[in-house]
Amino acid sequence: MFAKAVQEHRTDVVKFMLENGMTPDENAHLLHLAVSQDDADMARLLLTCCRVDDRDEDGDTPLHLARNLAVADLLLENGASVDARNNAGLRPHETVPDPGVRLKLKNLYDELHPAVVLRSARQDAQDSALQEDWQNRFTLELVTMSDLVPVEDENDPQQAKIMFGDREFHLSKRFYNSLARKLKFSTNVFKYFPPREFLFRVAEKEPDLRFQATFDNASGQVLGVTDPDRKLLPAHVACQVIADDPRTKKISYNDGVWEAELLLDEKFTVPRAGDYYRKLQITYPVDGISAPGIYLAHMRVVCSNGAVAAVSSFRTEIEVNDESGMHLGKLLKSFSNDYGFSAMTERMTVAQETAASVRELLSIDSLIASNISDKDAYRKLHDRLNDIAGDPCYQYGVTSLQSISRKRQALMPVRCSVNDLLNICSELTTHYGELLHRPRAFDEKLGEMLSGEFDLEGMYRSRSSDSPDFFLNDLKLGGHRAHENIERRHDLVVAR
Repeated sequence: MFAKAVQEHRTDVVKFMLENGMTPDENAHLLHLAVSQDDADMARLLLTCCRVDDRDEDGDTPLHLARNLAVADLLLENGASVDARNNAGLRPHETVPDPGVRLKLKNLYDELHPAVVLRSARQDAQDSALQEDWQNRFTLELVTMSDLVPVEDENDPQQAKIMFGDREFHLSKRFYNSLARKLKFSTNVFKYFPPREFLFRVAEKEPDLRFQATFDNASGQVLGVTDPDRKLLPAHVACQVIADDPRTKKISYNDGVWEAELLLDEKFTVPRAGDYYRKLQITYPVDGISAPGIYLAHMRVVCSNGAVAAVSSFRTEIEVNDESGMHLGKLLKSFSNDYGFSAMTERMTVAQETAASVRELLSIDSLIASNISDKDAYRKLHDRLNDIAGDPCYQYGVTSLQSISRKRQALMPVRCSVNDLLNICSELTTHYGELLHRPRAFDEKLGEMLSGEFDLEGMYRSRSSDSPDFFLNDLKLGGHRAHENIERRHDLVVAR
């Protein structure tokens, strides 16, 4: 009776039935019907007995079906969400047919989720003093083994320092490993000979061995060595080329490598997880001992969580063959890996649809445990993981998941998706990176999982609903809440 009255626009009949204690069937989705018929009066009446966020078989709320501004305004006034996603992962502004309604809902959505502004990195680039600092920090010298005069390190007799010119320099791990490779030794040689002894033996046998060495004047280290004729782009030039790219949002230097984050103005959607921006991460060794590379990465829009697929299958090596920086600049501007990003999108979509296994859950828990010294922080994260997974110990009637054989762990689903685990990792590294010994390990784990097959892929679909915007935002880890002092990754930062 209710459905027929709504179809015939009989508000008087619907009002009479409601006043006499009759209630419509929830499964009839009458509010959806009234909205799709542009019947604002009927919709206003039905809002007294129907939920404004009711979902039909397609996961649509009434707002997904709004065809005119009057009905849309009525729903919004009664609390309709512009954030709700249907089964296809689409929000109301992506499904409504009317352009005016679509524009209004899109504007409301953008107010809740401000778009990342892609500003020119040149506007925020380091000032001339900082540029001068990087220019003087690294020097490339052509040397022989006899030029590197060993000096004993009082703090560690097994290590060696060298005197070059009028300064003492420590020999870095990059130096020893690259020298061993140049001599066609495996780096396993250091299992049997300490670096100091290795240096003395090489100097004794080949005093005239020539190579290029990069000196870090700020840290007092000798970095990697390369062949004498190897062309290297000066470190400060590489930094400036990367900073001049308008997509660059962060540049940092650590242990002989420039790393830069480039945010692309390109989105993709993972149904039930949200929108993501495409990102790139550039690694540029200043000493040239390995090829520069570009890793595919992403940033979850709703919470600014960034992650890098740090494995070879999502990495592209680039070759720089001049010393001016023009070649590197052209490579960055022309770089496009649509196939790689499509593969990443497809794997993340499958990850959202696939239930995580007990083994995958334990692997993330173990990774967190090995990267956090703060026991209280680890306990909170462990408990949160357990909650998100639906308390699998209770679910499977065991006191410890570790007591289950590894083979069985891989076949037992938990109540969250694989992508939920990946989003937890990216949220942790983005907002709590200072607590982690090695944040890069989480990017490597993400890349490893996305490039392989998930334990339960094609076997168990995830039973979780839409992924929440945040997983950890109410936790106090390390004395502060996440998201209160978020580092804005889309502002250019040049880290010393």
